[in-house]
Amino acid sequence: NVYQEMAIKYDVENVLDCLMEYFANVEAKAVEFVTLQGETYGEGIQKRDYSLAGHDFMAFNLIVGFEGEAPRRMNPEQMTEILSNYGVPCVPIVDKAFVLPDTVDELLEIATDASQVDGKEREGLVFRSADGVRSFKAVSNEFLLKYHG
Repeated sequence: NVYQEMAIKYDVENVLDCLMEYFANVEAKAVEFVTLQGETYGEGIQKRDYSLAGHDFMAFNLIVGFEGEAPRRMNPEQMTEILSNYGVPCVPIVDKAFVLPDTVDELLEIATDASQVDGKEREGLVFRSADGVRSFKAVSNEFLLKYHG
C-alpha cells in the first residue's frame, strides 16, 4: 500500500523518533508526540498523477505536543527547514508575503495556475497564516471541472 511505501521510502518511523529527540533538545521540554501530516500523490492516486510514474509524498503539517502544553503546529517555513534535514519533502511555499485579494473570484483566479510540482494545472492553493495555525484551501474551478466534473 502507498502509505507503507512512503513510510519506508522516507524512513518515517526513524524520522519521527529523531524529531522527538530534536524538539526535546531544542526546547528543553518533554515531548509527548510528533505528528507528520502530508499527501501521497502520483500514479493511480486520484485522477491527477502529477506526471509521476510511481508515488511520492510531501508534508504539509508538522505538529509537536510538549508535555503540559497545547500542541504546536510549525509554520510552513519552520516545517520545511526542519524536515529538509531528514530528507522529507514539503509542499512548496508559493509566496511568503501573500496578501489576500478582496474577492473570492480574485482568489480563485490566483489558485488557477501551474503546479510547482510538474508545471501542469494545479489543484489549488492552501493559504496558511504565518504562525501556521489558521489555513484554508482555494480549489481551482478549472481543476474541479477537469478532474471532478
